[in-house]
Amino acid sequence: MSGIYSYSGYETWLHKLDPRTKLTFTISYLVLAFLLPSPIPIAGVPIPTPLIMCIAIIAIIWFIARIHPRQYAIFLVYLIPIILGITFAHTFFLNSCPCFAGSELPILSAASQAGFVRGLEIGFRIAAMGICFLLFSFTTEPFIWGLSMYRAGLPYKAAFMFAFGMRFYPLLQEEYSTIRDALQARGCDLLSGMNPVRLARGMSISAIPLGLGALNRSQNIALSMELRGFSFPDETGVERVLFRDIRLRPIDWALIIFWVAVLVMTIVLRITGVIQPNSFF
Repeated sequence: MSGIYSYSGYETWLHKLDPRTKLTFTISYLVLAFLLPSPIPIAGVPIPTPLIMCIAIIAIIWFIARIHPRQYAIFLVYLIPIILGITFAHTFFLNSCPCFAGSELPILSAASQAGFVRGLEIGFRIAAMGICFLLFSFTTEPFIWGLSMYRAGLPYKAAFMFAFGMRFYPLLQEEYSTIRDALQARGCDLLSGMNPVRLARGMSISAIPLGLGALNRSQNIALSMELRGFSFPDETGVERVLFRDIRLRPIDWALIIFWVAVLVMTIVLRITGVIQPNSFF
């Protein structure tokens, strides 16, 4: 299992796209999850549109980016209690009737049908956000991401912070794995199981060494950057030379224009009332 939100390193056309193209797709996809009509009736059953979008993005990661879902299965597992918790709250507390009619169970007679679907919509919207950013991080090399932001007009240090942020999360996962292995070697399995209570205890124990390890890594990286002249061009006025260059290709421009057009069209249709959220209850 690879690290969550870490670059996969495969060579596909999706990996070769400019990070700005994938960022445009990610933002457009997330906004569309809130704008498209939901739920959609399939065989008489209302299916939340964000659920369909989650399945679609998983299929893109699997068949186009060639990253099997088992490589980030733990991330999908962690999404389940979030979705269930939001659905439960909307079903029993945050939405009114009509309730599930004809049920012999008292608990179902107090459950809101509209709240059940609404809770699933909100839960899968959150899941769509996380999975969509998985697509971006799996197919985008952090260094290239920083260069693309620099080419977009950001100062070099700000662009580097974007790249370093994407690289730092996998480093935290490595530190977490080290702490987990150290606890296992000492006969402690708090971070090894799926019990949420024991996992919470394990996280509280590992919080301090994880934070100290992160600070140590940050100091080492900052020292290495300065030894390699990171601030030299700004201090001396010498033009910064980039070892690798990155520019938008025709396919990048075409995809950016396409997704922006789809997003603008959807917003216009939503404002004018042509498309509206569906209601089945």
